[in-house]
Amino acid sequence: MRALIYLTVISNNTAAKRLYDSGGFTVYGTERNALKYGDRYWDEELMVLQLDEGRRDH
Repeated sequence: MRALIYLTVISNNTAAKRLYDSGGFTVYGTERNALKYGDRYWDEELMVLQLDEGRRDH
């Protein structure tokens, strides 16, 4: 059985995206206008990390 970890990150947050990418997360989709604050909208990137069945270091 595979374990999956999902997360979302604001599309223009390059520092967070680099961090998650370095940890093995991959982008599998984008949700347009996912967040709104005031008059501004932000897209979210949907990311997933697949953990191997025998792997225990995460």
